[in-house]
Amino acid sequence: MNNKVKVRSAGRRRVLRNLGMGAGALTLAAMNPVHASLLPKAPRTEKYDVIVIGSGMSGMAAATMAARRRRTMRIVCIGGGPAGLYFALLMKKLAAHHDITVVERNKPYDTFGWGVVFSDQTMDNMRRCDPVSAAQVQQAFNHWDDIELHFKGRVIRSGGHGFVGIGRKKLLNILQARCEQLGVELVFEQDVDSDADFPDADLIIASDGINSRVRERHAAEFRPDIVVRPNRYIWLGTHRQYDAFTFLFEKTAHGWFQAHIYKFDGETSTFIVECPEDTWLAHGLDRADQDTSITFCEKLFAANLQGEKLMTNARHLRGSAWLNFQRVSCAQWSLFNGHSHVVLMGDAAASGSSPPFATSVPANFSMPFAARLPEMPGRPRSLYLVRSTAP
Repeated sequence: MNNKVKVRSAGRRRVLRNLGMGAGALTLAAMNPVHASLLPKAPRTEKYDVIVIGSGMSGMAAATMAARRRRTMRIVCIGGGPAGLYFALLMKKLAAHHDITVVERNKPYDTFGWGVVFSDQTMDNMRRCDPVSAAQVQQAFNHWDDIELHFKGRVIRSGGHGFVGIGRKKLLNILQARCEQLGVELVFEQDVDSDADFPDADLIIASDGINSRVRERHAAEFRPDIVVRPNRYIWLGTHRQYDAFTFLFEKTAHGWFQAHIYKFDGETSTFIVECPEDTWLAHGLDRADQDTSITFCEKLFAANLQGEKLMTNARHLRGSAWLNFQRVSCAQWSLFNGHSHVVLMGDAAASGSSPPFATSVPANFSMPFAARLPEMPGRPRSLYLVRSTAP
């Protein structure tokens, strides 16, 4: 088969060849002209389907051509966090004939962190994309409208903000169960070094987190811009209950510490402590182990904790559990590695603004890939991926 497909992009007309690759190559070329040069070198395969990254006329033209053929696509998600799991379940829901696998290095119930935060808007999007998993998340989350600020003896409270908190472990378990219900294969305790480990995959989703190995391996193409933020933070939990998203500020002899706190289940709240680097160093926290750091934070925020203890679930980290948050942004999110199309997703492509909100970004990356399916012609015959515009 050697068809020619006319593709219109940015006011220009190009003619690309379908060499038996399937629509993935055509649509990636439509999104980024540099991919067009890869098409003649692409290996021949009998798998045909369509991936549209970009929602312009070029993507639609390629989709129209490829919609005539329907074969199984092999999809591998590297990383079983919220982005990889949610993408996999949406893809399987929309195209059950595809072979989709999520590969995760940890055990099913291993997770770092405590609760995570979604906005009301994110939850609305999840209800539209997959009402089943959204309903389960809704049953498990804690909702609040108020933000409470404690500063220099004053308490300031404002309402109408609209957020929900859910335990990260609970969220992952909901998404894992939904994936299995739909027929997604979940593989745990398998460490992946690179996308080259899956040469038989048509599409690889690199959802391997903020320190993505896949992104690092193809840094020249993805061109990541990574900024390490100067503040240090430690992600803890407590059984003290809070009825608002709470911000505490405590001044020490060496500087300010801040805690941001929110309830995420019936008995636990996330308690994240943050401070500038020089303050962290002045208190010797760079030399402190986790228990020493927890004791320090308990004493610092003792008045607000009201006798409750702070807890960690990061015992797998050696030494200090204080981290720097990274801001990640990539100039390009996709490439063809000679065998497979590779797409960055979630924190691998772009990170959120602060630790508790970071999970909203992976979820918002996954959803736009399927959001326009009901609006597009030929949906039962084709699979569309619309490039996310999430920050």
